[in-house]
Amino acid sequence: MPVNIKLDINKLADDTISPITKRVSTTLISIWDLTFGHIDNVNEKYQLRKEQELNDYKQQLETEINKIDPDNLVEPKLSVVGPALESSKFYYEEKELRSMFAKLVASSMDSSKTTKVRTSFTHIIQQLDKIDALNLLSFQDKTRKPIARAETGYNSYRFTNDNRYQYIFFSSHDIEPLSDAMSSSIDNLQRLGLVEVTFDRWYKDESIYDKHHNDSYIFSYTSGIPKIGNGYMPAEHGLIYLTTLGIQFIDVCL
Repeated sequence: MPVNIKLDINKLADDTISPITKRVSTTLISIWDLTFGHIDNVNEKYQLRKEQELNDYKQQLETEINKIDPDNLVEPKLSVVGPALESSKFYYEEKELRSMFAKLVASSMDSSKTTKVRTSFTHIIQQLDKIDALNLLSFQDKTRKPIARAETGYNSYRFTNDNRYQYIFFSSHDIEPLSDAMSSSIDNLQRLGLVEVTFDRWYKDESIYDKHHNDSYIFSYTSGIPKIGNGYMPAEHGLIYLTTLGIQFIDVCL
């Protein structure tokens, strides 16, 4: 059963458009066809996920491109749009990640953003998951936020003080602020160079960190079931902030 996944970009399909816009259209649609156009039947299609998810991705890409001011349309760099579309076929079932790929491709065609587009952004998106994406989305309205860390280690038979720390960070109701998932996400965003965390600086108004010490609030944040505690958790105050690369990544991909 054939699957129709052709791009239909309104602004790029108009016969009256300028030569540069026609070249943009030809370049992007050709790369799309090379990446996704070979899927001929339902069985092959399911190897890349459900047809609806691919159509959602296609529609989002069309929407993002059609938002670009026609005067800002430029031919995208193959080093950006090629790897981005090729990589996206393995990630588009995750709506947060397919949105990033769609915005990256569109930004590579927008002269107002091309100076911020980096070829490494494709590789960065490939190394993100839903939790990383939600944490990044929390920075859309500000470039720095409060963070804390609490000692959650233990004494083992091998080490006298085998202690470790976990971050406490509030970003989304889908993620418990104090959890392995949250801490590993913060570590990953630092590894990718998108954020930095410091405990040498913190907000002067320490009331900002009240919720980072509240046992019941922290542990009931997603589950809705308060856990037994003394109501206060010792935590070290700090800051988490976007790097220059992180600011550019959010502007281009979020």
